[in-house]
Amino acid sequence: MLTNLLQSLFNFMNAITNDYGITIIIVTFIINIVLLPLVIKQRKSMKDMQALNNKVNEIKEKYKNNERKMNEELQGVYQNSSKSLLGIVLLLVQAPIFMTMHKLFTRNIVNTTTRIMPWISSLSLPDPYFVLPIIYVLVQLMPSILGYFNLVKSKSIPKLSIQTAILPLVMALLLVAKMPAAIGIYFITYSFIQGIQQITL
Repeated sequence: MLTNLLQSLFNFMNAITNDYGITIIIVTFIINIVLLPLVIKQRKSMKDMQALNNKVNEIKEKYKNNERKMNEELQGVYQNSSKSLLGIVLLLVQAPIFMTMHKLFTRNIVNTTTRIMPWISSLSLPDPYFVLPIIYVLVQLMPSILGYFNLVKSKSIPKLSIQTAILPLVMALLLVAKMPAAIGIYFITYSFIQGIQQITL
């Protein structure tokens, strides 16, 4: 049912844009807007989880010489931790949707170009000039880059470093560089939305 619903949305938007690349971007944005309430709850829940971990560490340090008192305090903290598990549950709810989107765009790949990336002769082929993988890495590192220049301030944004760049580089080399350009557009759009959410939520 979910696949059919997304397929109908894809067909409707593509009839308007008449451009598969633009359609992929628009559909990805629409789905993420629909999921935004879940994402907000997930972010809040993950922050609660981090606060819980900090509290647990404080208790362990404070009562490290009094195991009985430590266990009492930890029990009280854990009794109020059920909300912190919500973020994991919401993440599991979103996963099938994103997997379906990936299948949807894969199934709809056709031998056509897109106005937004005229150097690509076909969305069914990888980017011959490696532009999409480079854009993907930059989009993935966008929050960290903005944080490095103090344009945004958030404790949840990792600092720009070699370590934070390794995973995007590996993903770009092993996946985006070898996948059809249509999937690369989806990955870049999704990563851009994730970056905006990371900065703003």
